Amino acid sequence: MRIRVALLAACFLALPAIARAEYLGSMNLKKVGWLNGDRSLPLRFEAQITPKVKVTKYKSGYGAFHMVKTSGTGPIGTLVPNGTFDAFCMDLRDPLASATTFYEIRPLGDSPNGGPLAPAKQELLRELWGRYYPSIYTGTAIDRRTKTEAFSFCVWEIGYEKSGKLDLTKGPGFWVQQQKSLGTPAVSSLANGWLASLNGKGPKWNLWSLVPLTSSTGKNVYQDLMFGVPVPEPGSLAMLAGLGLTLAAAAARRRRRAARG
Repeated sequence: MRIRVALLAACFLALPAIARAEYLGSMNLKKVGWLNGDRSLPLRFEAQITPKVKVTKYKSGYGAFHMVKTSGTGPIGTLVPNGTFDAFCMDLRDPLASATTFYEIRPLGDSPNGGPLAPAKQELLRELWGRYYPSIYTGTAIDRRTKTEAFSFCVWEIGYEKSGKLDLTKGPGFWVQQQKSLGTPAVSSLANGWLASLNGKGPKWNLWSLVPLTSSTGKNVYQDLMFGVPVPEPGSLAMLAGLGLTLAAAAARRRRRAARG
């Protein structure tokens, strides 16, 4: 996991310039499994998508996916390495595409959670990723599954909650109906602890939304996803900038020597 995060961070050291690009790119992704096996932990949850539509599901493991990226385009889509890829559900209304699917990369604010995602919610999600995403790969198999489940709940709570308080046990918006079995109280307690810690002072990741489009209709017919990479530390950016200047100077010297023959 540390190697993967380091690789992603290295790929995105030039991100401040990339983020200003209008076209972010696309990816072809195929689901290969449930992240950390969390589909095996069935939990009941409910969400109020609109005032008139209430969604009830019984397996929250649909929230975290282990994918394979086969190709990509654009400034973001080409910098993410091909291969295994983690993505989280942002859209409770639609099923996940099972075959290789074309996803358009869009800003996080274009999330499908009832309309544009407010800047404050975007910052909460970025900090959630920075603080806790790496932890879902630590501990026993049960620990990893529990933390993955809690992380998905946090994503949905931030995205769908309509009140000013983030609490998985209460609405309006997204909430989890507590049960005495299946681990729901433990997962909700962990998620609520994570949500309570988000104060704007933690590390943050860059996040984007993935919107699936079918080649035949060009419409979003499947579940929207979310992915992210670490924000490069200022020291890393300074080091890269210094290395770039050094390499440029060396190249200039070689050209001058070649010109003198």
